[in-house]
Amino acid sequence: MDQKMADSALEREKLATTKLGKIAIPHGGIEHVLKPTLGILTSQAGVKWNHDGQVNLVFFIAFNQQLESLNCQVKCNTNGLFL
Repeated sequence: MDQKMADSALEREKLATTKLGKIAIPHGGIEHVLKPTLGILTSQAGVKWNHDGQVNLVFFIAFNQQLESLNCQVKCNTNGLFL
């Protein structure tokens, strides 16, 4: 990731929270991803998440354009399987 990924993820979080219960899945712009990465943070005590309370599990997703395209293809090809 480049130096602007953290700022990008924080700006994205201002648009809408990525908190789902006690889990958060933040991400920034794909233009800041040099190498696809998945970061995982766990905390029994919890981590303050914006004004939404605390989370105990954070998955930081950093996909680049290639993986984003593949993700779209997988979703499009498997959409009918889960109906």
